[in-house]
Amino acid sequence: MSVLLIQEPENPSLIQLLIFVDERSKNTSQYQEVVTYLNGDPQARIQLKIIDVGEQPDLAEYFRLVATPTLIKLYPLPRQTFAGSNLLLDLKNWLPAWIGDLADMDESGAPNLTGDLPSNLSQISEFLRLADEVFLLRQQQSALQEQLRFKEQVINILAHDLRNPLTATSLTLDTISIAQNPQDLRSAKLQPEMVQKLIVRAKDQLQRADQLISDILQLSQGAVAEIQIFPHSHRVEDLLQDVLQQLGERFGAKQQQLATDVPQDLPAVYVDGQLVKQVLVNLLENASKYTPIGSCIKIAALHRTSQKVQISIMDNGPGIPESEYELVFQKNYRVQRSNQEEGYGLGLPLCKSIILAHYGQIWVESTEKGSTFHFTLLIYP
Repeated sequence: MSVLLIQEPENPSLIQLLIFVDERSKNTSQYQEVVTYLNGDPQARIQLKIIDVGEQPDLAEYFRLVATPTLIKLYPLPRQTFAGSNLLLDLKNWLPAWIGDLADMDESGAPNLTGDLPSNLSQISEFLRLADEVFLLRQQQSALQEQLRFKEQVINILAHDLRNPLTATSLTLDTISIAQNPQDLRSAKLQPEMVQKLIVRAKDQLQRADQLISDILQLSQGAVAEIQIFPHSHRVEDLLQDVLQQLGERFGAKQQQLATDVPQDLPAVYVDGQLVKQVLVNLLENASKYTPIGSCIKIAALHRTSQKVQISIMDNGPGIPESEYELVFQKNYRVQRSNQEEGYGLGLPLCKSIILAHYGQIWVESTEKGSTFHFTLLIYP
C-alpha cells in the first residue's frame, strides 16, 4: 500500500481522507489531481492515505466499494463517500465545510476521532483481522460440533450392532442348554439335527460380532485411518444424480439402461459427499464393465434401520464365487469373472476403506446371473 501523509502533526485533530485507487488501471489522473490539489495547501490540517485495492482488497470490501477511484472522508463525522469523474470538484465543494466542522470541534475542546468507526487504517486492519479470526473460529467450532455428533452416533450404532449378535447367540445357547437338561420339564428333547443348526447359527452370530470388532480395529490403523472425512447432510438422490451425470457417456456407449429405486422420503445421510460419490463411481463402473450391452443396471436405496440407509447396485454379469466374497475387497486381489475381462481392480478395497471410515458396512451377494454390492451409511442425526 502506498501512503501519502500530507500533514501528520502531533495534534490528532485532522481531516482524515482515504482515496482508493487501482494501480493496475491506466487512468490514474483523477486521483493524482486530488493529491496535487491537497499538496498545494501546506496549511491544511488533512491526513490523506492512498490505498491500492489490488494490494488491500479487504479494505475495499470493508467500505463496500464498487469502483475506483473513490474518496472517503472518515473524520469529522459523518463519513462521506465520493466516486465518479468529479472527485476534484466534490473535494473543492466540501473541503471548506469540513474545515469549519473541524474548527467547531476545536472550539468545543472535544475532538472525537473514534465515532462509530476506527479512526485510522491500522485500527481498521486490526478490526478486519480479528473479524476473520472470529469467523474461522466459528467455522472450526461448527466442524468440531459436527464431528462430536458423528462420533456419538457411531458409538450408539456400534453398541447396538454388537449387542444384536451377542443377544442372539446367548438365546441360542440357552435354548440348547434347556433342551439338553433332563431335569427341565418345560422343554422337549431336541433332535441332533436341530441342535446342530442352532450351533451353526450361534457361530454365525459370533462371526458377525467378530467382523464388527475387526472393522473397528481397522478404523484405528492402516489406510483407513489416513482417510479423513468431513461429513455433512446429503440427500442420496442428489449424490446419485451427480454420479449418473458423470457416467452418462459410459452407459450410453454400451446402450445400458439404469433403473433407480430411491424413495422420496429417504432420510438424509451424514457423509463426506465427495468420498461417497467416489464409491458410487467405482461400483457403477464395475457394474457397467460386467453388464452386457443393452442390459439393465439397477440402483436401489432403502431406509434399513432407524440409523442407517442401505444402497445397492446390481449388475447382470457372470457373478462372483461365494468363496471370494470377502477377498474382492482385499488389496491386490482380482477376481477372474470372464475370459474377456481382467477382473476387479483396486477400486473395491478403496470403497471398503471409505465406507469403513464412515462407520458403515459394505458386502457383496452374487449368483450366476449377476452380483449386487451393498453398503450402508449413517442417517443425519
